[in-house]
Amino acid sequence: MRSFLTIASVCAAGALALASAGIAGQPVTQTLNPPPLPWQTCKAVGDGTICEGTNVESYGPVDTGIVCGSGASAFDIYDAATDEYSVWKKFDQD
Repeated sequence: MRSFLTIASVCAAGALALASAGIAGQPVTQTLNPPPLPWQTCKAVGDGTICEGTNVESYGPVDTGIVCGSGASAFDIYDAATDEYSVWKKFDQD
């Protein structure tokens, strides 16, 4: 079930990235500081530039160093996660 959710979230993020690229506006004419991340799409607007995008990051399993129990029934705790987030930035002349 967990692998299904991971695959579904990655597919959803990919679909959002392609959809946002499809509705891009005018090309960016100003130098952006700080520069946008590679997964962000930017478009020129009336008084500046808007950059937006969705990214998915995963890690794990990582041994936390925590041991539960004792003796033959002891076991290590592992951590793993997938983080999906959206970023929206507006750049103006200032």
